[in-house]
Amino acid sequence: MENFLMMDLVIKLFYALITLGFVWGVARLSDKQIGINFKEEFSKVKEDEKALGIYFGFRLVAISIIISSFF
Repeated sequence: MENFLMMDLVIKLFYALITLGFVWGVARLSDKQIGINFKEEFSKVKEDEKALGIYFGFRLVAISIIISSFF
């Protein structure tokens, strides 16, 4: 029984790594397609932290919705 649980954990961790890689790739691809340069954006964080926080939050929600539609 313990071997089964250990294999289940390993498989779930593997799926989590695949999903994180996919999220990172989709985020990078979407940023390139809309032309965002994050070096410039992070320099603006000091001026308006709330706007960039909202952007990152909604981006994470959108990517999660995309991933849930595939899996």
